[in-house]
Amino acid sequence: MLKVQLKIIFPQTTTFSIITIIVLAVSILVKIGLCIFNGVTAKKINSSALKATAADCRNDAVVTTVVLIATIIERFTAVKLDAYFGLAVALFILCSGFMLVRETCSPILGKKNDDRLKNLILEKIKEYPIVIGYHDLMIHDYGPGISFCSIHFEIDKNLDPLYVHELIDKFEREFLQYGTNLTVHYDPVVIDSPELNKLKHAVISALINKDSRLAFHDFRSIPCDGFTKVFFDLPLPEDLVGQEKQITDIVNDALNGLGCGIYQAEITFDSVAFN
Repeated sequence: MLKVQLKIIFPQTTTFSIITIIVLAVSILVKIGLCIFNGVTAKKINSSALKATAADCRNDAVVTTVVLIATIIERFTAVKLDAYFGLAVALFILCSGFMLVRETCSPILGKKNDDRLKNLILEKIKEYPIVIGYHDLMIHDYGPGISFCSIHFEIDKNLDPLYVHELIDKFEREFLQYGTNLTVHYDPVVIDSPELNKLKHAVISALINKDSRLAFHDFRSIPCDGFTKVFFDLPLPEDLVGQEKQITDIVNDALNGLGCGIYQAEITFDSVAFN
C-alpha cells in the first residue's frame, strides 16, 4: 500500500511495448475461456470449488484488462494512471477474495440443512406409513455427492423390530443414489396406553397455552419411588431460550393437577433447526 501511495504522489512512467500488449491480450482471452469452461462445468456438477475457480479466472481477466487499459491510456495521453488503477485492483482483489472465501468455506467445513435434500427426505417419509413422526433431522454437505444425514423416526413399539429394521434399511439405501449417507435412529413409542395418552394431552394443553409453537416428541414415562418421571424432547424457539425452568414448572403443574399421582418432568430442550 505504501508503494501505491508513493506512485500516486510521485508518478512513474510505465514501460510500453507491442509485445507487452500482445501478451496481456492473449492472457485475457485465455482467462475468459477458462472462466467460461469452469463456470459451465460447475453448474453441471454443482461444484463450489469449480465456481470459485471460475471466479478466480474472471478476476484475473479483469485485473489484466485494467493493467492493459492503464498502459494504453498512459502511452497515448501521457496521463499516469498506473498507481490509481493499482489501488483499484488491490481493492477489487480484497473484495473478490472475501466473496470466494464466503462461497467456498461452507462446503469445506460442512453445511447443514440442504433444502433440496431435506424436502426429498420428507417426501420419501410419506411412503412409509409406519413412521408416526420424525425429528432431529441433520444434514451436512461437503460438496457434490458427499453428504451425511441423520434423522430419528418415531414408530409404534408393538411392530415387529425385524420388520421395522428392514424398512429402515430400505429407506437408508434409497438415498445412496443421491450420494447421501443417511442414518435413521429408531425411536419406539407407546401409542396404546390410556394413562400415557392422558399425560400427553395434559402436557399438550399446557404447552399450547404457553406458546402455540411448542410441540414435543419422544414422550415416555418411568415409575420411580413414590412418583413418576415423564420424559420428552421439546424444540425451543430462539425467543424462548432462557425460559426452560418456567416451561418445566408449567408442565409439572399440569401433570400434578390431574390428581392421579405425583409427576416430575424431565425435558430435553432441542434446537428448532433440526425439528
